[in-house]
Amino acid sequence: MVVVVVVVVVVVVVVVVVVVVVVVVVVVVVVVVVVVVVVVIEVVVVVVAVVEEEEEVSRSKYSSCSTSSSSFSSRSYLY
Repeated sequence: MVVVVVVVVVVVVVVVVVVVVVVVVVVVVVVVVVVVVVVVIEVVVVVVAVVEEEEEVSRSKYSSCSTSSSSFSSRSYLY
């Protein structure tokens, strides 16, 4: 009888330890996935901001070139 009780207690302890380990592993995996997703979102936001800024700079350069050339051409017509 004592052996059966000891075996049941050992099995219950092993099951509890396995469940705790599985829960810890699942929590760690979820935390890692959340961190990776947050980092990827931050990188995408930064890349999009840099690309938009470069487009804005190139657009402003193009517009300043076109306005200066158009003003130059209008001045040449005056002479």
